[in-house]
Amino acid sequence: MKVSKDCGMKEKQGCFDAKSGFDDGDFYRFITADGTSVFYKGNIYIDIGGPNKGSHQGGKDVFVFIL
Repeated sequence: MKVSKDCGMKEKQGCFDAKSGFDDGDFYRFITADGTSVFYKGNIYIDIGGPNKGSHQGGKDVFVFIL
């Protein structure tokens, strides 16, 4: 997986849309080369539109993989 931006555990680095709530808290975040935002903390959350596209809604373009 190619990572274009690694936000690590830092908040408000632009890896997710600020209104989504996924840009805060103790989560590891990154953006892949195709623009997909990913964060995980036990579960993996994926926003296929990244921080700048889409509705940022669960089941539409945000999905969770429960580990």
